[in-house]
Amino acid sequence: MSKVRTRKNNTLILGMLGSICYATGDWIMMYGDATLISQKIGWFTKGTAQIPGWKNNLAMLLSYPGTILYAICLFSFERYIPNEKHKKIFHCLNIINLTPWMALHLIYIVILYAFHFMMTEGYEDVAIPISEALYNHFSWIIIMSLLFMMPLFLYFFWLLITGRTTFKKSMALAHMIPIMLFLICITLMLPESGFKMGFKNGLSNESLFISFLIFYIHSCFTSIADTNDVKDS
Repeated sequence: MSKVRTRKNNTLILGMLGSICYATGDWIMMYGDATLISQKIGWFTKGTAQIPGWKNNLAMLLSYPGTILYAICLFSFERYIPNEKHKKIFHCLNIINLTPWMALHLIYIVILYAFHFMMTEGYEDVAIPISEALYNHFSWIIIMSLLFMMPLFLYFFWLLITGRTTFKKSMALAHMIPIMLFLICITLMLPESGFKMGFKNGLSNESLFISFLIFYIHSCFTSIADTNDVKDS
């Protein structure tokens, strides 16, 4: 059975940059005094009430290059899937996955900016009920976005853990799902603070950054089987 050295996958660097774009947006739209103003929704704190509009604009602006960089990187993982059927499924799920990223980001930003505007422009009495109503009205978009986004990551995790890629099965530990579960455990141990707010809001993008970094290092130093030698499953 022939072996080839894995080509260094530089597109993973683009994925890390995309993660930084999105995670930066996640942090700047949430980081601040973690004291709750709303007793129902954790978004509405003294900190988010004071976040200026330009930071929300920056968070949204960063999502544009972030989405493009994510797309280039995620599509590059097709090279590690030898079975054409699995590769086509991964490709289709990737297209579906990329659809809601910016929409989800926009919902966060619009609601948080409305909350900030009302809290700083003399509408404090109605800021909480209106912000909570906006969140409740549009919360279905958050759920729908996750339903669009997660199948790709779950499918690739299944491919990894069942040996249907050119990686060893142990590389499933480098997938964003186990990394995210580990980071969630860390979050649960953190005291309530601005750091926790930002860290928690950026969990998915922080997990992807770590995952891409591990896969990039792996692509630099590890030999894997030629895709022609891997049997279809």
